[in-house]
Amino acid sequence: MSEPKLAASVAPISRGSPPQLLWARRSEGAPFLGGFHVCPGGIVDEPDRRAPQDGGDDGASRAAALRELFE
Repeated sequence: MSEPKLAASVAPISRGSPPQLLWARRSEGAPFLGGFHVCPGGIVDEPDRRAPQDGGDDGASRAAALRELFE
């Protein structure tokens, strides 16, 4: 069995009326869940761990979540 990987996901919600959730649609050619709608997110990469942060895996997760959101 493979070891779980640290990952982060972002679910931005607008405060409008009604509130709206931001979804992304995965490319049809994606090797995993192609064409599915997802919240932006992904695994924590080594550069995320080196980003300036205020501690531990939590900081690396925040860096990964921000990177994924802008990708």
